[in-house]
Amino acid sequence: TTINQQKLKNYINFIKFCFNERRKILFNRLIKKYHNETALKNFFDENQIDLKSRPENISVENFWKLFNIL
Repeated sequence: TTINQQKLKNYINFIKFCFNERRKILFNRLIKKYHNETALKNFFDENQIDLKSRPENISVENFWKLFNIL
């Protein structure tokens, strides 16, 4: 499927945000920005990702899924 330009820009900005402080715990950064703890916890649980993971421990595929959820 093709991705429209705006969605691609938003995804790139999302990835930049995630890696901006890459030594921080990703879950905590995402909660502060998106305020959707339930969806985030469900995502991390369903994809078997530790809540204490840092951005470099997340797959590209999971970043895309996460972006689409948020």
